[in-house]
Amino acid sequence: MDQDSLALLSAQDQEMYLAHTRRFATEDWQALMEWCKEQAINCSARELMSGKWEDILVCRGEKRAYEALVGLEQSVEMEYQAKVDDINAKRIAELESEYE
Repeated sequence: MDQDSLALLSAQDQEMYLAHTRRFATEDWQALMEWCKEQAINCSARELMSGKWEDILVCRGEKRAYEALVGLEQSVEMEYQAKVDDINAKRIAELESEYE
């Protein structure tokens, strides 16, 4: 997110967004993401090799959990971008109402 967009957010949202981006930039987070990707691949392999329906369901659930963690950074970015988009939409609506 660029600085202009970040400036539109409330102070609390700015602080939370920056905290998230700092966390996502750490080596520990990157290592966790690599591990989660590997685990998701392993779950897919276990699912294919499993003979029991219950085991297949467990593998699918585990895989989705790992994939959700891997997608967390993008989800956070989308959440805060949606807030910026809402703020911009309100500003545009206010400007349009002034010129009507």
